[in-house]
Amino acid sequence: MTLLRFAIRDMSADWRRSLTHIAAIVPIVAAYLILNAVAGGLRDEAVAVEAQNIVLLSPNALDPAAGRLAPEVLDLVWEVGGSDVASATPMIFRPIRMDDRVVQLRAAPRSTWDSIHDLTLLSGSWPDNRDEIVITEGIAIATDWNVGTQAEIFGTTFTVSALVRAPGTKFASVWMDFERADTLFEGQSGFQIVTVEPAEGADHFDLLSRLDLASGGVFSVYFESDLAEQQSARKGAAENLAFVATVVGVAALAFGGFNLAAIALTERHRDLGIARSVGFSRGSIGAVALLRAAVLAAIGFVIGSLSALLALSATSATTVRSFVFQADIQPRAWILGAAITIGVSAIGTLVAFRTTTRRPVRSLLETG
Repeated sequence: MTLLRFAIRDMSADWRRSLTHIAAIVPIVAAYLILNAVAGGLRDEAVAVEAQNIVLLSPNALDPAAGRLAPEVLDLVWEVGGSDVASATPMIFRPIRMDDRVVQLRAAPRSTWDSIHDLTLLSGSWPDNRDEIVITEGIAIATDWNVGTQAEIFGTTFTVSALVRAPGTKFASVWMDFERADTLFEGQSGFQIVTVEPAEGADHFDLLSRLDLASGGVFSVYFESDLAEQQSARKGAAENLAFVATVVGVAALAFGGFNLAAIALTERHRDLGIARSVGFSRGSIGAVALLRAAVLAAIGFVIGSLSALLALSATSATTVRSFVFQADIQPRAWILGAAITIGVSAIGTLVAFRTTTRRPVRSLLETG
C-alpha cells in the first residue's frame, strides 16, 4: 500500500508526463477493442443449423450465375425429401447491367422474400405491379439509389419500390419477382438456385445428406451458412481481424510502453540517483516504477474502453465483406485487452528501468 501511495504521488507531481503516458495508450486500446468488436460481431452472427435453409446450386459455388439447374431438380427435392421438405423454391441469380453498373439480380417468388429469404423492409413498400423492384442496403450504399429511383433492366424501366435489409451474401442485390424475371429474360435464363425449407421437426443434416447423395454431381448442396462462408470467408475475416487486433495491440503497447518509460527514466535520472543515494534499493525503485506504469496503463485502458464504446454506440450496424451485423466486444476481449495493456506496459517499463539503473549513482546524479 505504501508503494501505491508513493506511485500515485509521483504521478501527481509529474502529471504532465502521466497524461502523456495515458494519452498514448488510449487510442491503442480503443482501436484494439473496436477491431475485436467487429470480429465478435461476425462470430455472433452464426445461425443454428436448425434455423437454416438448404441451398442447391451448380457445382461452382463461387459463380452460381455460370450454372443452370434443370426443372427436374425441384421434383427431385420432393422425391428425396418427402415430408421433411416444407417448400422448395427456385431463384434466378445473375449479374445484370443497370445504368453504368453491374449488379447482382435475385428473382424469387414474392411470397418467399420475407419468410424464406429473410428480407426486412426498411422503407417504401413491397412491389404491387410488374415493373417494380426492391434494392438492398448494399446497392443503396454503392449507387445512391433509393425508393423511387428508376433504372433500366434489359430494355425495361423498373421503379425501386422499397429498400430492404438482406443477410449474408444477399447484402448487395436487386430483387424481382420470379415470374416477372422469367418473362423479362424470355424463359432463357432458367434458374440457378433452389432454396429448400426443411419441415418442422425434420433432421436437417439427414435431409442435406440425402439431397447431396441424390445430386449425382449435377448440383451442390449447402446449408446457408456454409455457402456464405465459402463465398465470403466470413469466419476467416473474423479470425483475421481478431489476430490483427491482438498483434497490433501487443506491438504498439510494447513499443509505446518501453519508449515512454525509457524517456521518463532518462529525463529523471537525477531523481533516480538521489533516491539511490539516500538508501532506496534498485528493487524498491523498480517496484514503484512498475506500479506507476501499471496504474497509468489501467487508467488508459479504462478511458480507451469508454472511447471504443462511445464509437460503437454511434453506429447501429457495421458492414464487413457483405455482412451487416452489430459489433460486439466479447468478454475475452476485455480480459485479454486489460492483460495486454497492463502486462506489456509493465514489461516495457521493466526493460527500460533495468537499462537505465545499471548506471552508477554518480553517473545518475550528473546534470549532463
